[in-house]
Amino acid sequence: FARLAIDAGADLVLGNHPHVVQKAEEYRGKYIFYSLGNFIFDQLWSRETREGLAVKFWIGDEGLEKMEFLPVYINNDARPVPLSSRAGRAVVEKLGLELEEASVPAWDSENETFTTKEQYLFTCQKTPPESRLAQYRQLDMDSDGLPEYYTLRSGKLTVRSGSRLIWQSPDDWWVDYFFLGDADNDGAPELNLLVWKEGSFGPHRPFWVEEDDTSVKNHLFVFRLEKGSFKAVWQSSNLDCPIYRAALVDLDGDGENELLVTEGSYTDPARREITLWKWSGWGFYRINLN
Repeated sequence: FARLAIDAGADLVLGNHPHVVQKAEEYRGKYIFYSLGNFIFDQLWSRETREGLAVKFWIGDEGLEKMEFLPVYINNDARPVPLSSRAGRAVVEKLGLELEEASVPAWDSENETFTTKEQYLFTCQKTPPESRLAQYRQLDMDSDGLPEYYTLRSGKLTVRSGSRLIWQSPDDWWVDYFFLGDADNDGAPELNLLVWKEGSFGPHRPFWVEEDDTSVKNHLFVFRLEKGSFKAVWQSSNLDCPIYRAALVDLDGDGENELLVTEGSYTDPARREITLWKWSGWGFYRINLN
């Protein structure tokens, strides 16, 4: 569910209910916290259920920039108090993030004064995650003497000719990336999209498929601009592995493009594999490099 939320556009997922601090996960450049433990609660029977994290999230123009974690321990009155350095580090290390340590003021209610406690800082990527990168391209795809302007921002692709809107991606698509070039080797460039969407097929699924897969997965779509409008050349069903980046190159010098692809995994966010694809006349197939 947490990953599906990010696939659908969430920037951050905060889970709860396990009552203990659990390992965090980075997925598609976003962060999932499955549990930050307890904060104000009366589960006093174990150290794990008395530990928790107070978190401050810094949000900027490009999304989540950094996070500050203050480890706490629930006292016998079921109230959280900041933990000391050694005990606090043991709690934040359960997240599995590389944190910087800093001292911050904390109120000592017993002595009615401020003291210093350890706080932990995590700085996110300085560049936007892959799915949020803005792209801008210009090309006269239909050779009418007027260039089109292709703009991708926050998952939405728009194509304009001057002030006229030619095409924009549907609201239920998240366009990760696009590239322009002759994908089907017919001598004319196409608009090629890497899209996240719900469902394996469009409004009409093949007759041999009894039930559509309604999960959100990755697709490769190819469009051609003809007489002022875009027409689909090829639209894949759910890809077995999501594509994060792709480029058209003539690797073997035969005058035809191959598709150089960076593939990932739906279950392992860290996995990356370079594969080579080729247009077959009706779609793409992987080239066996062994």
